[in-house]
Amino acid sequence: MRKLIVAGEIPMRRVSPTGRRPFIVDLDWARRQRLTREPAIGIRDAAKVVGVSIETLRVMVSKGVYVAAHRPAFPGSLSGEDTRELAQRLGELLKGKKHCRNSDAISLDRLFFEVAASPEQKADTFSYLLDNPSLVIGKVSGSGMGVAQVQSEALKTVLPQLHNKPSLITLFEAGQILGCSAAVVTSLRRLGHLKHTRYAGRVRILEVSVRQFGSAYESVASICRRLGVSTLNSYKRNDFSKLKHVKARAQGHSYTVFIGRRSVTAAERMLAREFS
Repeated sequence: MRKLIVAGEIPMRRVSPTGRRPFIVDLDWARRQRLTREPAIGIRDAAKVVGVSIETLRVMVSKGVYVAAHRPAFPGSLSGEDTRELAQRLGELLKGKKHCRNSDAISLDRLFFEVAASPEQKADTFSYLLDNPSLVIGKVSGSGMGVAQVQSEALKTVLPQLHNKPSLITLFEAGQILGCSAAVVTSLRRLGHLKHTRYAGRVRILEVSVRQFGSAYESVASICRRLGVSTLNSYKRNDFSKLKHVKARAQGHSYTVFIGRRSVTAAERMLAREFS
């Protein structure tokens, strides 16, 4: 009680400068309080119930998205009643929703990752969706509120990064574009040919840098497929060092070689002559 009084959460009046009981608490205020009837729930457990991260829930509490209608059993904790009420409000956004396959539909998890949204922006997004539930158009498989699907254009108010958002892709997706493995993409990233960013401990590649590299280089494997020759034998029999190229480690001691677009014709003649 003393901590709450010092923090200004409990209105009181000092009646004595000394003594063991120098304060009088406002009884009208005390009668208006709705005390929880449940054990205290910590922020970590409450975040699991609501379906958001701990940091996001903290911001939702501070901004009033989490409505503290009940006084918790322990200072700093949350009440079970108010936690379930917020979870129910957010759950209504997903009620009856199915996977939306529209090309412009994106899950909140993916959207937050691509724009590197801060906890404050995530909390503002959920508050905005609670006020505009029609913006949720579907949901993907998984758990938590990040499965909700929206149209990213509709959230530019709360996520200003969307006005100039770089497209981020996974290592596997970058490999599909370049025709190589994720390990080769990692090597190209480390060599400085692909730009990347980190979010929540994961690496994502800027798609524009993948497209730029793909327009400047073509893998030997891709050239061999086009010519109908063996990729493995091409590496064994040919020396690409005289051509403009990039050598990226794949797995173990193996490498993938990318030939500069201006040297592709010379590489084709070299491979065709070898297998003729």
